[in-house]
Amino acid sequence: MFCKDPADVTVKDFLISGLNEPGNTNNSLGFSWRNKYVNQVPGMNTLGVSVSRLDYAPGGRESIHWSPRASEIFTVLQGKFYVAFVASTVNNKERLFEAILKPGDGIVFPRGLPHFEVNIGKKHGVALRFNNHENPGIVLLPSSVFHSTPVIKPEYLAKAFLIDEETAKGIQARVAEQDTQFDS
Repeated sequence: MFCKDPADVTVKDFLISGLNEPGNTNNSLGFSWRNKYVNQVPGMNTLGVSVSRLDYAPGGRESIHWSPRASEIFTVLQGKFYVAFVASTVNNKERLFEAILKPGDGIVFPRGLPHFEVNIGKKHGVALRFNNHENPGIVLLPSSVFHSTPVIKPEYLAKAFLIDEETAKGIQARVAEQDTQFDS
């Protein structure tokens, strides 16, 4: 995103709307998001901020993912969530940090660390995601590994994940189908 000519900037470049509108969670993840990044809010350019509304059906989840350019604050508005992230610690041992969050609770997900959220409540869940970058990026672990372009050969995935090639092909097909639900 390039800076606008200051003479062309209006208050509309700084307004955020639509965060009150629920997203469609009728998909395989039971999840939807409405991002407000620099492409939607030009006034965010160079400010290092962005926000998203996240909606979850009961049992809904966001795939394991990370943001390569930003840390995240995940804040629960409605519902009950199991949240977790994984970090390398001393001696390269992977450590899981996990919590149960209720409305008003939040967690910081450090930049670049894999994390996820699951609505473990019996009702629709809503959260806000605040990032310290106007375009934080998102890398979905299942998609990046099982639905890359070009695809990683099933024989390599089978060896890496200690599964057989048919299982790898099956996962690739399911992730590809899931990804088509979220293309935008």
